[in-house]
Amino acid sequence: MAFRVAVLGASKMARKHLLCLKELAGVEIGFIYSRSLDLAERLARECSTASPIDELQALKAGSVDLAIVTSEPSRHLELARDCVEKGIPVLIEKPLALDLNEARSFKTWAKSRSAWVSVVSQQRFHPDIVELKEKVAPFKNKPGFASLKIFWKRDSSYYSEGNGWRAEHNDILCNQAIHWVDVLNDFFGKPMECNRLDHETRDFLKCSDQALLSLMYPGGLMVSLGAGTFFEGTEADRFEIHSGERQLSFPSTRWQKITKFIFSKKVNPLKVQLQGIIRDIQGQHPPEISLDDAVLALEVCLGKVNS
Repeated sequence: MAFRVAVLGASKMARKHLLCLKELAGVEIGFIYSRSLDLAERLARECSTASPIDELQALKAGSVDLAIVTSEPSRHLELARDCVEKGIPVLIEKPLALDLNEARSFKTWAKSRSAWVSVVSQQRFHPDIVELKEKVAPFKNKPGFASLKIFWKRDSSYYSEGNGWRAEHNDILCNQAIHWVDVLNDFFGKPMECNRLDHETRDFLKCSDQALLSLMYPGGLMVSLGAGTFFEGTEADRFEIHSGERQLSFPSTRWQKITKFIFSKKVNPLKVQLQGIIRDIQGQHPPEISLDDAVLALEVCLGKVNS
């Protein structure tokens, strides 16, 4: 029997999920939801088995094995809650929510119902990051310094796409950098301290596109994360870590950047995560990426780990 999936949202991320799902053996796309039936129909035409819907009532309990929430972040919890109430396992794109208190409340509520809920964190499954996790293990729980630079180009056309939500809610840390923050938490644990500075550099934005995050992890490791989308071009993300005895850079050389770029084209980490999620649901295992992970990443990005 096919593993049936519903995709809730007709965003660019929805298309990325659909492309991955269509490559997985035994997976059938059952529904594509959007408040705009026209958008749902456009995506459904690319998937022979998908039914376009613009009402959540059409998604019945037991009709699919997994629902993936790919809408704008302001609707993530609304759509996820509907799935949980119907007993449908759900995967939510990051960030979990725009409001931290709502995210925490949803986590408590979903746990009280023993719901199967996970959050997209594809970067953890990238082979380069898996390799990097092994290399940074000796730095864990020890004093040291680390830096992470995320310098991207995202112009006005990017922020105005769709219904324009990005210009108001696309906070640089909570939307772009949150995947790296989740990786740092996976590497080093929950930060003991967290401080955030942010700034809007362009008049058409109502959210920050420049930010600096300072983190203190157990053992005395201090991490500085700088992120911005106002640059003239996108640079490769760069991570460096130093302790009293050793240091590590990633990528370490220009040649490594080139070879990793070529290699990365062969591996889709989102597809890897989706494969694992399907195995977990079929095997009745808990999700590898939990709501605890998702809420912690949001807390760190907002600088509210201990509040």
